[in-house]
Amino acid sequence: MKVKETQAPLTDGRKVLLKSASKEDAKALFLHRKATSGETYFMVRYPEEFQGGYAQTEEKIAAMEASEKEFYLTAFLDGNIIGDAGIFKIMDWMKCQHRCGFGISILQEYSGLGLGSQMVKAALAQAEENGFGQVELGVFSDNFRAIRLYEKFGFQKTGVCPRAFRLKDGTYRDEIQMVRMLGEGNCTAGNQKGQLSQEIEFLDTGFLENDEIKLTLERTAGADEEKGYLPCYYFAICDKNGRKMGTCDLRVGHNENTLYGGNLGYEVEEPYRGRHYAGKACLLLFELAKKHQMGYVTITCSPENTASRKTCEYAGGVFQGIFPLPEWNEMYQMGSREKCRYHVELG
Repeated sequence: MKVKETQAPLTDGRKVLLKSASKEDAKALFLHRKATSGETYFMVRYPEEFQGGYAQTEEKIAAMEASEKEFYLTAFLDGNIIGDAGIFKIMDWMKCQHRCGFGISILQEYSGLGLGSQMVKAALAQAEENGFGQVELGVFSDNFRAIRLYEKFGFQKTGVCPRAFRLKDGTYRDEIQMVRMLGEGNCTAGNQKGQLSQEIEFLDTGFLENDEIKLTLERTAGADEEKGYLPCYYFAICDKNGRKMGTCDLRVGHNENTLYGGNLGYEVEEPYRGRHYAGKACLLLFELAKKHQMGYVTITCSPENTASRKTCEYAGGVFQGIFPLPEWNEMYQMGSREKCRYHVELG
C-alpha cells in the first residue's frame, strides 16, 4: 500500500515530506540505503553487498504498493531522500498474520533532528490501522540511540541473540530483539531515558592479582540513571607489598556513555610508568567483567594520548576508530572533542 502524504517538522524548523517511495524513487532509495550502510555498522549489510541495483529496488517498491498491509515510509527534504522505513510481514502463515517487522535508516547528517521519532510514530499508527497486532525489530546491542528511540515509543526488549553480527574487524555484536504491542491500552511513548543503567550485586574481588600486581578495592558506586552512570568498581593498583602505584576502575554494563568513556579507566603514577601496569590491571579487570556476564568491553582514550593507546593495544583492544564526542557528553563540556575507541572480546 501507499501511505498518505504528510508533513513532519524537524527540530530545526524545516519540514520533511513523509510518503511511500514510488518506482520513480528507486534509484534514489537504492543509493540512500547503500549510503546509510556505509555511515555506521548498525545496518545489516555493508555497502558492497547491495546487489540487483535500481531494478530490484523498483520491484520491491511495486510489491509493497500491491500489498494490503505492508508499506514503505520515506522521508524527503527538498526532494531528496533522507530517511527510509518499512513495515513488512514476518511470515505469510495464518498464525503469524498479526505480526510485522520494522526497519529504519536515516542519513547521519539528519540524525538528532527528531526525524526518527516522526517516522516511528507514523509507522506505528499506520501498522495499527492496517490491522497488525505487534511490531517486531532487531537492533545492534550497542546502538544505544536507536534503543532509546524504540523504548520511547513503547518497544520492550524480549531477548538477545549473542554474536549475531560479525564485523570486518573480527569483533562481534549481539542483537537485541524488541516488540511493540499495538491496539487499545498501549502507550505511544515510554520512558525516554530507556534502560541506561542497571543495578548489580557487587562481587568479591580478592582474586584480582597476578605475579606482579594486585587490585585492592577502594569503593563501589551504584548506577545513576539521571547521568547515565553504570555501577562501578574503583581499585588501587598495588605491588605485591601493598604499595599503591595507581588506580583503575570497571564500569559494569553498556550504554551510550561507554561508547565514549569506555568500561575501564586507569592511571599509573609517574614513577611506575613504562612497565605495563595499566595494561596488566586491564587484564585483571577483564576477569571481573566476565563474572558479570559481559561479553565485551570498550576502552577509550584521547587520540593524542600515545601511552594510553599502547595500553589499549597491550590489553588486546581492536581499534575501531576515532569518534567525535556528542555535545551532551560531559567530556565534551570539559573541552574534549574526540575519543579513540577499542573493542575487546571477552572469551
